[in-house]
Amino acid sequence: MSDDSSKPYKDRSVWMRGLYMLIFMFFLGIAKFVTFVVVLVQFVNVVFTSDTNQKLLTFGDSLSQYQYQILLFLTYNTEQQPYPMGDWPKPNAPTTPTVSETIDLAGNEPETPIEKRES
Repeated sequence: MSDDSSKPYKDRSVWMRGLYMLIFMFFLGIAKFVTFVVVLVQFVNVVFTSDTNQKLLTFGDSLSQYQYQILLFLTYNTEQQPYPMGDWPKPNAPTTPTVSETIDLAGNEPETPIEKRES
């Protein structure tokens, strides 16, 4: 007589994780769409104001961390469930320079004010 309770396909926790994985795949799709919207809004903002929106940078950072947490869960690298089962990730300190501080696509250095020379 064999013990059928030791088979993984009969373990309820395996099926519950599978259900959570399906739910988080759906959330990942929504997060990707929201990321696309953030990218477009940030681009339009840069086109018209020549500077990035700091609130969008912060949200984009936490949104990308959220997607990373989902992928870690889906690939069995962690058992910690992402938001809404866990906490929303806190954004990192902004380290990206503003658009006016970056080098343009042609490789030119950004313009800096010329210091007054003493004669």
